[in-house]
Amino acid sequence: MELLALSDNNLKCLPKEIVNLTKLKFTSKKIRLESFPKELCHIANLEITYMQQNLISLIPEERGFLTKSVKLFLAFNNLSSIPPHCQKLAVLDLPHNLLHKLPTGLKSFTEMRISRLPANSLEKIPHQICCLPSLSPVYPRNTQLHTVPGSFTRLTSVRILDLSENCFDEIPKGTCTMKNLEVLALDGSQMQRYLLLCGLVLSIPRFCKI
Repeated sequence: MELLALSDNNLKCLPKEIVNLTKLKFTSKKIRLESFPKELCHIANLEITYMQQNLISLIPEERGFLTKSVKLFLAFNNLSSIPPHCQKLAVLDLPHNLLHKLPTGLKSFTEMRISRLPANSLEKIPHQICCLPSLSPVYPRNTQLHTVPGSFTRLTSVRILDLSENCFDEIPKGTCTMKNLEVLALDGSQMQRYLLLCGLVLSIPRFCKI
């Protein structure tokens, strides 16, 4: 077996024999899991795709776990952190969790292209995210941000940056020198000041939701 889909069930645990499925792709949307199944930690080549709308608060940090995962979809859970060793991730999708910080080793996630983190409580973006060469869209919407790192200028691949519904009082200076940025969304930030750039006062129109 290569794909196990368990969405829309009421499972509380998985059979121990699942460890014998050495190349498993696992999806379990809306099965109300309260903890991450320990049985999955022992599958060396496991790929987690969709585990959205569960009640998971912790992903085990056992060495070797999730090292093969390319896409991680864990929206609408109760996660406060993610494992630091998911270096193969290309897509990190974690809206509506309880994240306060991202892994300290984030700069080693060199394959990451898309990061979606809306509706968390990050308060700040770690400067390590600016070392990800392939990152294109970034979605830290509604995450209690007050500032963005000045090193955002290194994000030369980013075309879309959604900073809506945060706590900025002016347009973040670090965004104005992102040379390939095409869309900057700052809706709902209740800014009181504008940033003067090149003799022009910039204001941000209301973008369509991204």
